[in-house]
Amino acid sequence: MNITEASLKNPYIVIALSLLVVALGIISFFKTPVDLFPDTSPSQVLIVTIEPGASAKDISDKITEVIEKEVNTISGIKRIRSTSRDEVSAVTAEFLYSKDINEATTDVVDALQRIKAELPKDILPSQIYKITDVTHATMTLALSPKKNSPKTLSAIRLLAENDIKDELLRIPEVGDVDIFGGYLPEVKIYVDRDKLRGYGLNLLDVISSAARRNVTIPGGYIYTKKNEFLVRTVSEFKNLGEIENLPLKKRKQGYILLKDVAKVKQGVAEQRSLYHGNGHPAIAMNILRPEDSHTLETIRAVKKYLPELRNEYPDIKFEIADD
Repeated sequence: MNITEASLKNPYIVIALSLLVVALGIISFFKTPVDLFPDTSPSQVLIVTIEPGASAKDISDKITEVIEKEVNTISGIKRIRSTSRDEVSAVTAEFLYSKDINEATTDVVDALQRIKAELPKDILPSQIYKITDVTHATMTLALSPKKNSPKTLSAIRLLAENDIKDELLRIPEVGDVDIFGGYLPEVKIYVDRDKLRGYGLNLLDVISSAARRNVTIPGGYIYTKKNEFLVRTVSEFKNLGEIENLPLKKRKQGYILLKDVAKVKQGVAEQRSLYHGNGHPAIAMNILRPEDSHTLETIRAVKKYLPELRNEYPDIKFEIADD
């Protein structure tokens, strides 16, 4: 008996098998994860080290070359690329496909610990970044003030880095959010040199006084029979008024305050970067997916949540600049 005869004699079995195939196809269509591209990037780790005030040559000789030599001893290394600029060293270590990104990162951290004593003492802690397909943005949101909105790009940047970012990170399909585009809020102190000199002060007095007063210092613990309490000294500026009334020097007539020798204003940090979203200045938010998620799932989840953000922040225009 061939297949044709068996099918004709058992039509119900053929119908059942056909329906099963159709059902499996429908389930697969809706349930199978879909991604734009497979993960094909090799494991890469970026090491960024900053030494304030150092020239590009010093950075290359004292930092980049030292890191390169040590990282080159790690097993599974394929190639090393580096860039040395004034104040900044960037070393990228690329590994073989067989090397897991987490294992590679751990090896790089261990390598940096081994050469810590050889590096300059005044460098900032090295920043280590994993470079994989997950670290590429799945979509970019452009945030800008609506027409006649009282909000500025500086105020939007502050909201983006705090409230809006926290809300997006609550979405399970969102792994991380990067904000860029300049307009960083900053308090600016404009010092009058003549007044400063007249009171017998200098610029260092202003800087040191501000640094001493704007701190939070842990003070240990207080233990009772039933409880323990954390003690800390909180002395951070809460508003511009507190900064203006910062005491600089004590005299017989009273204290010399910062407002006596300077003007304090809320402003924006020096622009080192700018972003234009859909043709106008904006603050950008790069949405990254988790390692175990897929690109389309993240995009759909964020698009679904956008109406809630628009309702919560009616003065801000939320646009999808790229996905």
